[in-house]
Amino acid sequence: MLHPRAASWPSHSPRSTAARPGAGRGPRRGRAMICAGLLILLLTALAQCESMRNVPLPLRNPELMFRPVSASPEGHRLVDRGPDRTALDADTGGQYAPRPHRAFRHASCQATTDPDPGPPIRANSWRASSLAAQASFAPVRATESGEVPLPDAPGGSWDDRSAPAGSTTGSTFVAGHVNHSSGRLSPWGRLHDLEPCAPIEVADSNGGIHTYRVTDLYVVPQERLKDLTALVAKTGPPRLHLVTCSGPEVSEVADGRFDYQDNLVVRAELVQEPA
Repeated sequence: MLHPRAASWPSHSPRSTAARPGAGRGPRRGRAMICAGLLILLLTALAQCESMRNVPLPLRNPELMFRPVSASPEGHRLVDRGPDRTALDADTGGQYAPRPHRAFRHASCQATTDPDPGPPIRANSWRASSLAAQASFAPVRATESGEVPLPDAPGGSWDDRSAPAGSTTGSTFVAGHVNHSSGRLSPWGRLHDLEPCAPIEVADSNGGIHTYRVTDLYVVPQERLKDLTALVAKTGPPRLHLVTCSGPEVSEVADGRFDYQDNLVVRAELVQEPA
């Protein structure tokens, strides 16, 4: 008698439909990479279109998508690019120059003996040692409308209508751009962090060093700056005025002019004659 061999017959039980670990990941990952690539290409193309001014800044520049956003005093939404750069308006993409860390007026500074001022600085330049910032300047003639032409950062301009650096009477007016074209802050962009009575050293055209102490730090609308005749007065107490930009960027500004809505004014009083 023949006996059936149970193991010799093929099984007719249904095959398992459970997914194997990792099955399907390759196609999904490939599709995700393709989508990401297309998105980058789309954003790059859109960034070159004028219509992108109506597109929120983080979509125009994905690198800024996860940067902190804060509100300015005027209500602008500002994208923080770090302490060494201007902020950007999240809606317009315009730059926003720093506001003062702390504005103050008429600080009373007691006479003190300054520490070793450090290495010498070249003629026609200033140094704020508390900020590790310094910049040079050159004499310029203001326009008929009272505007002071400015060189590219980090250079500055001394308005020759004002008193020379170190003069024992009158005000010395020196100005410069707050940032480089890349948005990186210039030495002038550090002035917003000055504290009351901080020392500022200025080298005159002969290299003589004159020390001033900061008494005022405040912001004025740019259109009012040229009306502040005390900033360039050749009479009165010996003072230094350092001026740069603050606040939102304005459009259609001629080269060599201030590019922002407001100006920062730093006033310092002469407290030490050169040795």
